[in-house]
Amino acid sequence: RWEQRPAATAGGHLDAHTDTPASRFISHDVLHHVDDIAGTTRAVAELATPGARWLAIEPNRANPWVAAYHIAAPGERRFKQRALLATASGAGWHVVERFRMFLIPHALASPPAALQALEDRYEHLPVVSGAVGAVLGRSG
Repeated sequence: RWEQRPAATAGGHLDAHTDTPASRFISHDVLHHVDDIAGTTRAVAELATPGARWLAIEPNRANPWVAAYHIAAPGERRFKQRALLATASGAGWHVVERFRMFLIPHALASPPAALQALEDRYEHLPVVSGAVGAVLGRSG
C-alpha cells in the first residue's frame, strides 16, 4: 500500500514530516537538491519497515540536455546515482532494480504513437534517457 506523506527539502536537508514507519517510499526529482544524501538514506531507513521498498527517480546527468539544464539553472545539481547507491548500501538498503526512462519530455502530454514507440525502444540508452531510477530494498 502506498501512502502519500509530504516531504520537503529545506536548506539541503530532507524533512519527512513524520515518524511513522512505512513500507513504500517514492522520491521523484528531489534527491539532487539534498546536501546530505547519506543522512537522507539513513533517515528513510529509520522509517522503513522490514522488506520496505524505495523508488528513487532523478534527472539523468548523462543526457546532454538534462546536464546543460542542471548546470545553468539556479538551484539544480547534477545527480550521481552511484553515490546514492553506495551511501544507501551503507544505510542497509540494497539495489533491487536500476533503470532509465523518459525519452519524451513530460511537457508533451500526449505523444503520437510513433514517438511513444521510439521512447519504448531507446529510453534505456544513457545519453537519451531523461531520468535514472532505482528500486531499493530494505532487508528484514
